[in-house]
Amino acid sequence: MPRKYTGKTSEKEIERVQQNGDIYVYLRTYWYDQESRNTKSKLKLLGIRNVETGEIEATRPKSKQSATDTAETPVTVKTKANAMISIVKHFSDVSGVTSEVKHALPKDIGRAQKILTLAWYAFATDGRTWTRAIKWTSDYLSLLPYTHGCITKDMYTDLFHYIGENDGIAWSIFEKRASQFGEGELIAWDSTVYECGVETVHDAAKGMTKEGLVADVYKVFFFYSVTSRKLICYVKIKGNLADSTTVPYAISMIKRLNIPLPEVLQDNGYTDDNTIGELLHSKYHFISRLLPSTSWIKEDLERNREALINNSKPASIIFSDPEFSGVACSITHTFHYVRKYKSIKKGLEAGDKNPIEATVQVFIYYSSAKKGIDDKKFREQLANCRNDLLNGSNMDKDMKTILEKYLLVTYKKDGSIEKIEPNQKAIDERFKYHGFLIIVADKEKDIEKALIKFRTREKIEERIKGHKSHTGGDTSKTGSDEFLDGELLVEFLADCIRESMITKINSLETELGVPNGESDHDSSEGMRVQLSLKRWLRKNSIANILDAFDTTSIDEVSSSTHSSKMVSSAVARDRLFLQSLNITDWGKA
Repeated sequence: MPRKYTGKTSEKEIERVQQNGDIYVYLRTYWYDQESRNTKSKLKLLGIRNVETGEIEATRPKSKQSATDTAETPVTVKTKANAMISIVKHFSDVSGVTSEVKHALPKDIGRAQKILTLAWYAFATDGRTWTRAIKWTSDYLSLLPYTHGCITKDMYTDLFHYIGENDGIAWSIFEKRASQFGEGELIAWDSTVYECGVETVHDAAKGMTKEGLVADVYKVFFFYSVTSRKLICYVKIKGNLADSTTVPYAISMIKRLNIPLPEVLQDNGYTDDNTIGELLHSKYHFISRLLPSTSWIKEDLERNREALINNSKPASIIFSDPEFSGVACSITHTFHYVRKYKSIKKGLEAGDKNPIEATVQVFIYYSSAKKGIDDKKFREQLANCRNDLLNGSNMDKDMKTILEKYLLVTYKKDGSIEKIEPNQKAIDERFKYHGFLIIVADKEKDIEKALIKFRTREKIEERIKGHKSHTGGDTSKTGSDEFLDGELLVEFLADCIRESMITKINSLETELGVPNGESDHDSSEGMRVQLSLKRWLRKNSIANILDAFDTTSIDEVSSSTHSSKMVSSAVARDRLFLQSLNITDWGKA
């Protein structure tokens, strides 16, 4: 027969010795639960056992401060907030943008401050429209270069027109940036097409957009120093000319800026016999990519093709990038350049093509991994092109090229598609050269150094594309010629600030977590914070980083008897980032 339920509880003191030697005393209470038919218990902390007296004392004695004292003690609260603007200011200074704008407008401080404020806005907001600048400049008014009021639409419209009408402002900035570069600077260039939405832009001309549509467009060339990791300048060209035909504009820009004997990195879109001839005539060194279909390298490519694919002699492994093997060939070829002036003595007219014979180094590289990537990309393009054709979708110029060269389309009498077949001969020829990378250089003779230099251009191209998308460079433009010129300059300055921050973050990622002999830096806590910052920087974009510091705040509460800090997002990781930038004085929100 079961025992009768009484509902009684029992208690027992329990002692637990901590690592520091303190003896914590707990009261454990036991009782029987009828519903679950189990014995249950709970534990309550009574205090710490005094070893000498045996008494139990409280773990946290109450303050003996009187209520009167508390009421009379003054309490102060200091808030440090919004390190975001401090970060933007730091990189505006470090990039040279602040000094360059002030140098360009030495007697017009107000306009210089407005230009800097709008450049900060374009950088900090990830390329938002100018109409939002009114609220943004109002929110941070006391922290910006221009503190006399928010920037309204009328103000930035007048400012852009003023910049466009006074092209000396842009040239002053370009010349100051170019003056810091020495001889042999590695320079890369890339371009983008701007579409104009109105007919008031006379600098535009009918041309193809990226989507293959005809519109009023113009092209902007961006120049970048690979050596210094800095944007140098840009030049605007009417219409959408082929990349190779714009190289003379680029060369004239380098000459005008007096950059001494640079080494130019070009992709295959800019490389043909004429552009190489122009560079040789200008005595500018170059490292350019060639297409495998280039006629004057065909013999050397075919002779070394099997050796590269099978990695046999004379192919050699490229230790800086083990995926590649390569061979170097010395080839003499006749290039051409276009005469700019008439010569009565030689009987030549301006615009005539002059031959220029030169011996250049051709580096032929092969990677099986690259071949796999090239194969997959081309197959996807073929499939997308076929689907677009069947669906009646508009095609961009790349898709149209694939359609014309690699697909055979048969139509019915009513114009509908009867059959789509691959042009197998053309496709086989294309696959034959997948995995190859061919570079030509006039100065560099080392096969590894040539690849290293050219691969840096690939990274820079990604960076320039990133700039375009983050400062409105890939959007349709409206307004007048002068307005657009002013807008382009401010976006360029925002790009320069952005590039400076990217360069610093890349440098930080290589330094964080590496011992340097300093005790605080090399301690376990120091390393933990550094690795936390490194992970955070790697997974966050520039926009996310700035946004995090836009909401960061530290509230310091202090009185004669008490001091504490209430930290929101500004943890040790954020402090370390600001310290690495030498930012100690935050603005007040």
